[in-house]
Amino acid sequence: MSTYILNFGDELLTKEMKSFCIFWRFSVTNQRYVTKIEQVPYLLVHYSQLSDSIPFTKPKIENNGKLIIDGTKSDGVKITMPTAKCKNSLKWEFRNEVHQLHFFEAADKTTPPKEWIDFSGSSQLINLDVAAKDNITTIIHKIKLGDAENRIAYAVFEKDDSKGSTSLGAVFPLYQIPILNDILSIAKIDADGEVVFPKITIERDIKGGDQTVTKKGVTANYVTEDHRSNMTCGYLLIAQGNFKNIPLNHNSLTELYNDSFFTKSDNFIAYFSSLAQGGKDLGNRTLASVHDDEKNAVTCASDNLPVELFFIDKLNVGMESLNTYI
Repeated sequence: MSTYILNFGDELLTKEMKSFCIFWRFSVTNQRYVTKIEQVPYLLVHYSQLSDSIPFTKPKIENNGKLIIDGTKSDGVKITMPTAKCKNSLKWEFRNEVHQLHFFEAADKTTPPKEWIDFSGSSQLINLDVAAKDNITTIIHKIKLGDAENRIAYAVFEKDDSKGSTSLGAVFPLYQIPILNDILSIAKIDADGEVVFPKITIERDIKGGDQTVTKKGVTANYVTEDHRSNMTCGYLLIAQGNFKNIPLNHNSLTELYNDSFFTKSDNFIAYFSSLAQGGKDLGNRTLASVHDDEKNAVTCASDNLPVELFFIDKLNVGMESLNTYI
């Protein structure tokens, strides 16, 4: 069961956090296809408890401090944002339950992007069980970004048009070195660098229930040096707990990149706050039910580990063709 300790600055905010979400979007701009920073990473945390213990400490708004999500005694995950700032904070206190939702961002924009979030404290490599079970044939998706090691994904999804694949997404278990870390490592704060967005390769194998590879699938290359749009954009998202309630349909995935989410942080918070309660708005009680002490919406610890969502869009805008197959 995954439960996390949350520290901000010198304060312990809670030992019972169960839901968090890290979000960062990027674009690949100009003719050199460098990865451009569109925003610093956002972090949302949601925690809740019954009213039989002392209420949580709230973070101070606009204060800078080190933020640590520590699950080393739970699932091995430890994530540090060396310099974070709390931008918004929401709190609900009913007679029998308490909820808090806090919105942070990386505060020190002068440091290299790869230093904005530190994943090195995780104590284990989180592996995906790729075994085909109960004689069920399984597709094994092996995804590689540039020179990084292959990562096995839970799922891959694409949208195609006459030119090839225009959108590509994948969901992974949270590895010790996430894809977010890889992309931040090559990103530039402006578009003056020469760092090129990595080629994406997907290899698909078919694995039978007896664990043997029964069919070697095709390998597709995306975002190659010869086939790349200068309008390509995307995001990475790491989610745990109730923040994993994002629907895996194309409209929902593309909506997360919509500029309306980032013109005001309130829009971003409103969307993710609805996820924090399994699709229901936080504080969803009415005047008719506010007195009800028999029911509660306290978040239960997840049996599963965090996941990472990678999504890239507008791959073939202005291109004659896109993916090539080996």
